[in-house]
Amino acid sequence: MDSQIIQAFKELKPILDNYSEEIVLIDNKRRIKAINKAFCANYNCTEEEAIGNYCYKIIHNSENSCTFPGNICPLEEVLKKGLSNETFHTHYKNMTPFHIEQFTFPIKTKNGIIRIKGKMGRKISGNPDKDNELNQKWDLAKKQILNVKALVERIEKQSLQKKF
Repeated sequence: MDSQIIQAFKELKPILDNYSEEIVLIDNKRRIKAINKAFCANYNCTEEEAIGNYCYKIIHNSENSCTFPGNICPLEEVLKKGLSNETFHTHYKNMTPFHIEQFTFPIKTKNGIIRIKGKMGRKISGNPDKDNELNQKWDLAKKQILNVKALVERIEKQSLQKKF
């Protein structure tokens, strides 16, 4: 099932690579399955370095999960509740922290099981005027990524139906 979701993402990758927001698909074991170019730019990594690696190694430059007292991993929240969430989080590039607003969402199978979690994020500057300018673009990107999510789920369901 994961392979159909990843394949659907790869088919959409030329479009997703045009987003200035980072987009990443992460499996239930916290391994990165697919990314766009903005993700590579934000974390100074290649696609080859990121795919298959643990999200916290690339995103947080850490050997451990980003869940600790006072900080809950948004992916864990998606897995527990099965719902999308939007949070502010600290990530790292070359050991330098930067703040990110992220939208995390489940991609469910035909049976409603969460197999992959998607995350879209954007850097925030801390400058309200600059960040407010980007809010409209961010809202549009969230709507577009939900359309992509729905398309990926539809492709995955259709491929399952063809098997049976």
